[in-house]
Amino acid sequence: MEEVKQLTLDGLLKFAKVNDDNDFVSYVIPEILLSATSNDDARNTIEFSAEDNQKIVGYLLDGNSIKVLANGNVSEQPASFVLQVVADVTATAEIEE
Repeated sequence: MEEVKQLTLDGLLKFAKVNDDNDFVSYVIPEILLSATSNDDARNTIEFSAEDNQKIVGYLLDGNSIKVLANGNVSEQPASFVLQVVADVTATAEIEE
């Protein structure tokens, strides 16, 4: 019987200032089995430290946008998958009169 290969991914996500790739907050993606995260209900939640959250807030306040960069490794090639990043952001606006 032939062994079924399981495609895995590991890598790094960076949330960076738009104009400075060297100023970023990063998250290490542990090795995950892609077939285990292939349905719409599968989610991995990233919990940042308070300091990292403040950096991301600062990026938004400085330029109103963030670059999300990703790199990683897959266990076999070619590989085809979608990496979707969804941010849940709560913002407070101050209006000057």
